[in-house]
Amino acid sequence: MTALLFCLAIYCLISIISVLLNVFFSNIQAIKAYSNELNGLSQKEKTVINRISVVIPAYNESKVVDRTVNSIMNNSYKNFQVIIVNDGSTDNTAFDLYELKKRYPKLIVVNQKNSGKSVALNNALFNYVNGDIMLVLDADSIASSDALAQLNLTFQNKKIIALSSNVRILHPKKFLEWAQFFEYLFSSHSRGSQVPLNMQYIIGGAGSAFRVPFLKMVGGYDINTPTEDIALSLKMINYFGNKDWVFGYSANAIFYTMPVHYYQELITQRLRWRYGQIYALIKYKAMMFNHSGKYTFLFSFFRLPLSAFGLIGILTGPFLTFTSVFALLSLDYYLFLGITLLFAFTLLFTLANEPKISISDKLKLICFSPALCVLLSVTSFVEFVALILSFKKIKQAVKYGKADSVWNHVSR
Repeated sequence: MTALLFCLAIYCLISIISVLLNVFFSNIQAIKAYSNELNGLSQKEKTVINRISVVIPAYNESKVVDRTVNSIMNNSYKNFQVIIVNDGSTDNTAFDLYELKKRYPKLIVVNQKNSGKSVALNNALFNYVNGDIMLVLDADSIASSDALAQLNLTFQNKKIIALSSNVRILHPKKFLEWAQFFEYLFSSHSRGSQVPLNMQYIIGGAGSAFRVPFLKMVGGYDINTPTEDIALSLKMINYFGNKDWVFGYSANAIFYTMPVHYYQELITQRLRWRYGQIYALIKYKAMMFNHSGKYTFLFSFFRLPLSAFGLIGILTGPFLTFTSVFALLSLDYYLFLGITLLFAFTLLFTLANEPKISISDKLKLICFSPALCVLLSVTSFVEFVALILSFKKIKQAVKYGKADSVWNHVSR
């Protein structure tokens, strides 16, 4: 029991230090973002109105694509185009897009044979995009009413060539969905903390945005990779470096994505993520401990190595599950109280700077703290299983110099 408490104390100490660092640097990011907003409001004549090309790759998205398109078309920012690439869908997606085209004549619908998400994105990029910024949006995602305006505001910083957005889980109901809700919340918060030190290396998921000239210079997306977003992020950093250019984050550009409903599907999703992350880190391993001066010291000597080392951290994730269950079963109130206070502390400071969440809702979310250890234990165990499975796939991928790239669908 003493050894367990000692290990838990060390774990909690490391977690608290990590939280404090995240809070500190995310606060710096929030202050900078607010300062930029005030600067934009006071100098409207100097604000660049970038044209944003919204690209939505779709494969069998008949149930959700209508809602996604509506969220963009009804956005407050008006200087944009929308391109949907139907990647050989076998459901009613093509018909739904035909109906959407009648409703929105300016909507660009591209039909291609089934070739994969990366090919669909490149098709749009090199043949249809005419904007300054390319925003990639999943066909099951929803943009907040001012998301495009917030992206444009962030891109006023001319050094930013790519940025990720604040992605949240839409309408969580089940236990597993709430686990993902808090996981996404902490993840977005973590990305914000990396920006002041220019250490972010994953511009991914719904709401990833890029300056079009830079995206074309690197040749767009690689097609033989399991996670096109992670691969592209490292590809761009490898090409341009991150000493003179910024890979940013916009906390106020909020996009909502649907949660995964079932455990097996969540494991499949995370398997692709971990597999793709490992593959990309191996492919661009030369950026680690690099002395060329092209990359910042913290990125090359700390962030990338920490990402690789963090995979080991995933293997220890079930430790939290064990301690939580042990505390409950043994009715060790002090142990459980310690875990609860840790998560309450983490959640409190995570929510402090989160935009578009009312104070009353923040207080309600903090009330989840007693259950948060169990909720996040679920995702940590899923990540553990996914990582173990990914180790089995990565050896073959590295051997042949390419990895499989397939659509990863979940139940709607």
